[in-house]
Amino acid sequence: MDAVVTPSRGYHARDRRQETAIRSLLTMSEVDLPVYESDVHEEKPVKWTTRWSDKIKGSKVGQMWERWEYWQEHEWKGINIPIFILLAIIVLALWWVHPSDLEPHTWQVFVAFLVIILGAVLEPLPMSASCIVGLGFCTVTSILSTDQVLSGFGNDTVWLVVMAFFIASGFVTSGLGKRICFIILKYLGSTTLGLAYGFCLCEFVLAIAIPSSTARAAGILLPIITPLLKEGFGSDPAKGTEKKIGTFLVMNEIVANTSSSVCWLTGGAWNAMMAKFCADVGVNIGWGGWAYSMAPLGIITLIYAPLVVFCVMPPEIKRTPQAKEHCQLEAR
Repeated sequence: MDAVVTPSRGYHARDRRQETAIRSLLTMSEVDLPVYESDVHEEKPVKWTTRWSDKIKGSKVGQMWERWEYWQEHEWKGINIPIFILLAIIVLALWWVHPSDLEPHTWQVFVAFLVIILGAVLEPLPMSASCIVGLGFCTVTSILSTDQVLSGFGNDTVWLVVMAFFIASGFVTSGLGKRICFIILKYLGSTTLGLAYGFCLCEFVLAIAIPSSTARAAGILLPIITPLLKEGFGSDPAKGTEKKIGTFLVMNEIVANTSSSVCWLTGGAWNAMMAKFCADVGVNIGWGGWAYSMAPLGIITLIYAPLVVFCVMPPEIKRTPQAKEHCQLEAR
């Protein structure tokens, strides 16, 4: 017969004590737990600025301000009212306070053009509208005569650049600029250096009719270069493969873009300003005279730039037959 093991009296007593301790722990609330100094966190006092901002946001004034901000950003299509108020305050603060060694008229011209420049930077309106408003302000306040305000519109060089901008819009919209680039790259794009010289030639030709380096680079050549590098050569800075050919071609394009801008009078709007300054001192420079003087310097730069960039930032890919094939397909 198996022996029956009977627990001792001490065992039962110890078991009951453990059960009692467990029940007391389970029924103990957080208030009954001991609190140590490390567990006590002092609440930082709320700043008075936070309290006031919360009160203002919850008030009717704050709600009206939020509605006005939403209307200003999403519904109102006119002038940026806060920036307009800022510019008006600047005019009112400086208009009548002129230095003692300057005539009031000179100081007022300075204030007017300071506000026009700030308007071009802060853009309460588009830049063209800001300039027209500034010219109107100068006319209304009589700091400039009507002949002085409208003298720029009668300048032949300015209208030459305006005409070039119209032609540039046609180049970009019709895709003619891209087609010219594809035709050039089709014949020069079999090697990395040939591709670089092809982009230089594209910039040189496009600068004749597009007086904006941004329009040539970002509007025409960048949409050609980007897919060519990423899809054709797998050169992508996001993947760490920009040294294959991307760094070389992009740096070459930057040099070609800036160098070709000085070759032609219509290569950049600033060239017209230089021609106007020369005309003011009695030196008249036309389109042909500018090209005769500046194009040789630009051509020399465009010849040596790819070689210098090739030595400083040598690409890993030296031959580019896929670029030629891509341009042949796009030029059809």
